[in-house]
Formats: sequence, C-alpha cells, structure tokens
Amino acid sequence: MPETGPEPAEIPGPTLLVYFENDLFYNEDRYYTNAVQLRLISPDLRTLAEYGYLPEGVSSLLGRVPFPGSRNATQYNVSVGAGQQIYTPKNTDIKTLQKDDRPYAGYLYGLLALHAKRENRLDTLELAAGVIGPSSLAKQSQNEVHRIRSIDTARGWKHQLKDEPAVMLTWSRIWRVNGGA
Repeated sequence: MPETGPEPAEIPGPTLLVYFENDLFYNEDRYYTNAVQLRLISPDLRTLAEYGYLPEGVSSLLGRVPFPGSRNATQYNVSVGAGQQIYTPKNTDIKTLQKDDRPYAGYLYGLLALHAKRENRLDTLELAAGVIGPSSLAKQSQNEVHRIRSIDTARGWKHQLKDEPAVMLTWSRIWRVNGGA
C-alpha cells in the first residue's frame, strides 16, 4: 500500500454578503429608491497573502498602505464586490424634466476593501469605482423589476444624469465598546 502524506490544510472559503435596500417596503419610488450589493469577504487572515486570496506581490504592496490600524493588526480580511444604486424624483409618472427635484440617476460599481482587526477596533480602507448615468443600467433594472411585479414603470429616465466615472476612497474605523473582552 503506497504511503500518503498528510492531507493538505483545507483553505477556508469566503463569506458572501448580500445587501438590499428598496423603497418598495414603503410602496413608493422616490429619491433613494434601490441599492443592491454582493460582496465576498475572505476568511480571517494572519497576513494579506494567506491562503492566496491576494498574490504575494499585491499583498506586499498593500501591506505598505499606511492606513490607521494596519500596524499590529491581529487579523485581516480582504473583500471584493459589486453593486448598484438607483435614485429617482418623487413623481416617476412625469415624462418631462423635473428641474426642482432629484434627477434620475444610477451608480454601478465594483469595490476592493482591506480590513485590519485588532482586539478593540476594525479599520477598513475601501476603493469603489464605477459609472454614473445610463451605463449604470439603473433604468433597465428598475423598469424590469416593475414589469415583473406589474407596477407602472418610471417615465422620466430619458432625463437621467449623463455618463461619468465615479471613484470613492474611504477609510472607516469601528470601535468595540466592550474593548474586546
């Protein structure tokens, strides 16, 4: 019988986060009308390169990013995701431009985030980039859901904001009230 070596350590899988907000819970479309985001979060890592979630070169480069909390972190996580946000004016039955109301707009984006955890806090550095305007597919998303649900579609999407790129870099810190005890 051939001798076999130890079983390789099983690489933990990521966690899937599904985020959904919609004003259908209030039976109306207006202003901030919908958001959906899918995000994969790595398991807890001792280094950014552990388990190969990031290549060593990328991990080394990102390890030099000077964001608060990155020194002496007890564990890390990396997350990637994509999402869409939809905004409409108060009255979606009007076909003409509503100059004194929120414009029709959509935002379609991808993101990469680094999380550094310590006993009493979590620091997150996140880069989101995407497009605002017709290329966000907000009109198609909203109207298709309305068709499926037999709800009137929004009539003023031809007045939505024009295409333009959007980039957002954020840093956030969350403190644990009980100090990690």
